[in-house]
Amino acid sequence: GEVVVTRAEVAVGGARGWAMRAGTDRETNLAAALLDACAEHDSALGSQVDDLCVGTKARLDRARHQEWTDLRSTAVSFEELD
Repeated sequence: GEVVVTRAEVAVGGARGWAMRAGTDRETNLAAALLDACAEHDSALGSQVDDLCVGTKARLDRARHQEWTDLRSTAVSFEELD
């Protein structure tokens, strides 16, 4: 099969940043490329970008876990008949 991806490449203060994501969300991809370039340009900002990524991953993991917890209670058990 085929997958549509969107790629962005930017330069900030001489530092280059890039991002590639599945889909056609150009704004999100551009934001990711900008964060990549800013992190390369400024190590203090890079640390903040890393913290943002870690925090976002933790939030998404919690949401995913909660969703599965909520869905587990709706599971249906079927009896097998001979």
